[in-house]
Amino acid sequence: MSEGYGKDHAVRAAFADTLRPRIGGNTTKVFLRGLAEKSPDTDDGDAGDVLDGSPLLSSTPPTVSKTLVTLYPYLIVCDELLSVVTWTGSNIWTSVLAVLVYISVVLYLEQLTKYVGHVVIVSLLLLYSKLDKFIEGSVYSHASLEDIIAVMERVSFKFDLLLSPLNNLSMENVERLLLTMVLLSPVHLLITAFVVPPTMYLLLGGLFLLTYHSPWSKVTRRLLWKFKSVRLLVYYLTGLNLGGINRDVTSNLFNSVQKKINKTLLDDHAGSHSDPTGGGSGKSIKFTYVLFENQRHWIGIGWKSSMLSYERTPWTDEFLNEAPSPENFQLPSDEKNEGVFEWRWIDKTWRLDLTNDGAIPVDPTSAKTTANPGDDEGYVYYDNSWKKPSVEPTFSKYTRRRRWVRTAELVKIAPDETTSLPQSPEKITAGEADEVQDEEVETIGTGDTVGTVDTPDNFAIENLSEVHNRRGSS
Repeated sequence: MSEGYGKDHAVRAAFADTLRPRIGGNTTKVFLRGLAEKSPDTDDGDAGDVLDGSPLLSSTPPTVSKTLVTLYPYLIVCDELLSVVTWTGSNIWTSVLAVLVYISVVLYLEQLTKYVGHVVIVSLLLLYSKLDKFIEGSVYSHASLEDIIAVMERVSFKFDLLLSPLNNLSMENVERLLLTMVLLSPVHLLITAFVVPPTMYLLLGGLFLLTYHSPWSKVTRRLLWKFKSVRLLVYYLTGLNLGGINRDVTSNLFNSVQKKINKTLLDDHAGSHSDPTGGGSGKSIKFTYVLFENQRHWIGIGWKSSMLSYERTPWTDEFLNEAPSPENFQLPSDEKNEGVFEWRWIDKTWRLDLTNDGAIPVDPTSAKTTANPGDDEGYVYYDNSWKKPSVEPTFSKYTRRRRWVRTAELVKIAPDETTSLPQSPEKITAGEADEVQDEEVETIGTGDTVGTVDTPDNFAIENLSEVHNRRGSS
């Protein structure tokens, strides 16, 4: 027997060492039997040859393999429990049953303990036995290191989903929330004493947590979030601006445009006084609209526009407010000033910013935008909570976004219904929003938002008629 052959069997024998029984039985033996089932040409007793049935397992150090196999049963348990809590299991009725069991335990805990407490204890032992058989079957039927890695990825993803509502809570927000709760302690004592008893308090709190990720709970929250009174109530109860306090206020982006429009019109009005013909300056305003395309990576599916309910929508503006897709994007219109001012596209179509606002280096001699990009062009990649940007799609990147731009101009329609040719056009971009003086408009947060916001379809150019009337009266 060669020296290499002996070392190989020594390594494999180290992996095949028996371990003490645990949940799911002796995991190593069950795992090896499952591998032997997938390799019918090998004997059940030859653990070394069985390892050849899993290429990844045969190339992994035995210590790592033994550790992963040891953790396998507990990973399966975590995967099943997280599927119930996050409502991501293949059978949604398991989550419904868990909610019903929780309601029964909270409402009838005293009666259950008094009359059938001994039966409940034996029932829990029976459930443990069933769980033991279930895990043993799962390990046997999915006996490969690839299956273990897949379960680990699912557990990681479901934990991220479970904790996603907390991702945007900074230490400052937590401290503010704690201070608010301390100040509201007298109100809380009155509520628990006279309005909601502790049992009902526990029931409602548990139901909220257990059903938080359910489909109907997500829909209900979205519908309620449309009401400003609900958003204000959440703000006053928590002290946190979760987005939407000034939801009905036009965003900074369009307010900066309005400021620029008013300034141009006033300059035009002043020019008409100095011009005997009253022709004015005839300026037009050019504005670059920006849309961000957001995607999330789903394990086993790939990059999709389906986002978590708590984060940004598939299409947003520069302030993370919900925006329509390029196909549905319409220029703003103002019926009150129809026939006086009009938005018109300069670019024929939306173009992808290959530099992603300067984040991606490109060849200076090549074009910086394109109308027909590839599926993966122009993206900046982030981690699960939209942090740590990178231009490379590494294994730790679960989200990405890219930047689309299109330029339009606001032109003044002459009294003879012909459009005046633009002279001395002024071009502004979204970056000039910070340059507008005395701009006191609040936007909906800086992180992921809940609910929807007014899109550019609803944007109305205000005060144009007032300026036009002043010009007419002068």
